[in-house]
Amino acid sequence: MKYPIIAITASAAVIAALSSQADAASVSSRDVSVPYWGDQQRFNNHIQGQANDQRDMIDHLQRSDNNHNAWTGRQQVQIDGQGERLTNLEGWTDRQEGAIRAINIGQEEQNRRLDAGDARDQRQDGSIDNAHARIGGVIDQADRDRAVIDGNTQRSLGNQKAIGFLQETDAQLSEAIQQGQQAHAVTDQRSINNAERLDGAEGAIRQTNEQVTADRAASVQRDNAITYQVDYNQQVNEAYQRQSAAQFEQHAAAIESNAHAIAIERDARQEADRDLQAGIASAIAAGSHIMDTNYRGMQLSLAGGAYRGASAASLAVGGALTSSTFAHISVSHDSRGHQAVGGNVNWKF
Repeated sequence: MKYPIIAITASAAVIAALSSQADAASVSSRDVSVPYWGDQQRFNNHIQGQANDQRDMIDHLQRSDNNHNAWTGRQQVQIDGQGERLTNLEGWTDRQEGAIRAINIGQEEQNRRLDAGDARDQRQDGSIDNAHARIGGVIDQADRDRAVIDGNTQRSLGNQKAIGFLQETDAQLSEAIQQGQQAHAVTDQRSINNAERLDGAEGAIRQTNEQVTADRAASVQRDNAITYQVDYNQQVNEAYQRQSAAQFEQHAAAIESNAHAIAIERDARQEADRDLQAGIASAIAAGSHIMDTNYRGMQLSLAGGAYRGASAASLAVGGALTSSTFAHISVSHDSRGHQAVGGNVNWKF
């Protein structure tokens, strides 16, 4: 946005011209001669008229000086207002810097919380690793239990083979009893012994089968517990990972938003500073024109100004409008692309 600046320069030629007229008025350019036969009253009136003209010119000079002082006061008020605006801008800049520092402190606190969250993640990972290690131990124990069950199964098969062998032996003994009555008593005793051994073997087989069944049930329970613990740990880990990812995305979005807002504020402040510096440079250039108000022809003036890296050029054209009036107009262009137009009119009395 471009701000036109109207630079109005006060010409010192007015005061100089009026002062020269006051000095010239002290000595009349007309010869005053008193005829020897003249009227004394008319001569006195002539002298009184010149005195009155002198007082009127002095009063006019006083009013011109008062007007110049009033104009100087207004210019000083404008300069003071500009200084106050600069002071307010510096205060605004300080407040923005304080806000930025507060945001940076908040970001540092947020980073510390993120670091604490990372530490918790590491501890959780360690706990999960320990749980996996315990699960691995349980799985190894289950493998050993399966090996024991397999061994019991093999022993059961061996017992079944022994039972079959005993049954076959019993059949042979029964046939021998039928064939030989003489060995009947011995055969009966052997049959009794074989039956007792058979009963004992069947009891051992039943006990082994019951132990195998119990071992299988315990192994199934351990497998179910291991599966449940693994699923639970996995669910907890997934929930924590989702929560951590969501928090990280929120923190990243907040940091990016704050950085963008800070960059916008900094750019706006820099643009305002550059525009202000260019305006001051343009005012300096416009105020640097010097015109000769006594010259009756046209005048052309080229002036320049600079302020804190900003520069401006000004072109002025002036000339006498009448024998007692002089005017000039100036056009300024600064390094930010702003244009300013100013004018000045001087009257001689």
